[in-house]
Amino acid sequence: MPVRLSVQGFLLLAALLLGSGCAVDRLRLPEFDAQFQAGRYEAARQIAAKEIKPAQPHRALLWQLQKANLDRMLGDYPASNAGFDRCEDAFRHYDLDNLAVAGGRTATTLLSNDSLRPYEGEGYDRVMVNTYKALNFAALGDHANARVEFNRALQRQDMAKQRFAGEIARTEREIAQREAGSQGAAGGTRRTTESPEVKGILAQRYSNLDRFQAYPDFVNPFTTYAAGLYFLLDGDHAKALDILKEAHGMLPGQAQVAADFAAAEARQPVRGRVYVFFENGMVPAREEVRVDLPLFLFTNQVRYTGIALPQLAPRSPAFPYLEFESAGTVARTAPLASMDGVVAAEFRKTLPLVVSRAVASAVAKMAMQYVAQRQGGDLAGLLVAGYSAMSTAADLRTWSGLPKEFQTAQLPLPANGPLVLRRPGQAPMNISLPSCVNAIVCVRIPQAGAPPAVQIIAFN
Repeated sequence: MPVRLSVQGFLLLAALLLGSGCAVDRLRLPEFDAQFQAGRYEAARQIAAKEIKPAQPHRALLWQLQKANLDRMLGDYPASNAGFDRCEDAFRHYDLDNLAVAGGRTATTLLSNDSLRPYEGEGYDRVMVNTYKALNFAALGDHANARVEFNRALQRQDMAKQRFAGEIARTEREIAQREAGSQGAAGGTRRTTESPEVKGILAQRYSNLDRFQAYPDFVNPFTTYAAGLYFLLDGDHAKALDILKEAHGMLPGQAQVAADFAAAEARQPVRGRVYVFFENGMVPAREEVRVDLPLFLFTNQVRYTGIALPQLAPRSPAFPYLEFESAGTVARTAPLASMDGVVAAEFRKTLPLVVSRAVASAVAKMAMQYVAQRQGGDLAGLLVAGYSAMSTAADLRTWSGLPKEFQTAQLPLPANGPLVLRRPGQAPMNISLPSCVNAIVCVRIPQAGAPPAVQIIAFN
């Protein structure tokens, strides 16, 4: 039936919008990021922990991701994996795509925006959860579960396309439900999104996406290489060969990946090596872009018609590289994979869905403005227009704990003494390694000046 709301109803909706948990996220995420970037990891972890409400475990997914990541950085690998397990529970909950849930979500966001939708996690979130779980298990010496998690991470990449197809279908259902309940809005979303005027606006706004490194849809080259390297060091040359072949195809110019692929192909055992992964910087922030839609696409009898969309804002790396010294050998990290590129590839793929939902909401609000103006006069029209402008907001949530890029190096395993880490312009740091045949050392630095978080994986 047509949607009709009183002025009081709009004021109530406005209060609910401003008091929602997602509005709180918009305030808390910058505070979290500031602590995280500065290297105050415990303070950042406490912020995330406070936002995890046991009564609503699925709605706390974003903060579960942030906290589990910090648990890993602070060396509490069992707590990290327990948190990532809860993230996977939330993924399963949302991936069921329950029609009743989708319908309720549509009613909630009909007159608001995407930021009131639960944070369901991006495709790359899902892949990185299993990747980090694999590294955690390996650091604990639980190689059986590490293998399981690397396999799951690779499967996540294969399943992402199916999930995206489901998201398209769900978005189409939501838009149909919105327009069926909004007087005069039927068909308005498609006509607007496909208009030359809107296509031109979006092409101009998002021309910066072309500068990001291009990867295949929903594939993270770091995960693929890390899995291949893990199986190589674990002695499974057959499995390592298949995975490293794929990694080499995505990263043809990366000498270390090529060497490891050649070692797997020759079934050559690797001994006495230490591999370094440098998790550098932070993934792009999301900034809001306001797009005022031409009124002639609708009617000149409404006062405001616009949408708000997210835009990627890349951040600076912590360092251009790190240097490591072992047994008289110095190695400098080289770029391996751009997480910025992974994020941008998925952002580009899902942007049409975000735009469609934003336009559908704008069309619904336009219909409400039109009805309010005709039935309640100028004051009602003005109030509804004000609410429309206020409730037009982009979803800026993102798992900001992920790195901007991954770099890598490999050098001899020190027989006696530490592995020495050198950061440009800063004092060297010694990393003690256990007695082992090979090792992987993960170093996480979100910003210059922040202390390195180090994870050590030993192979015996």
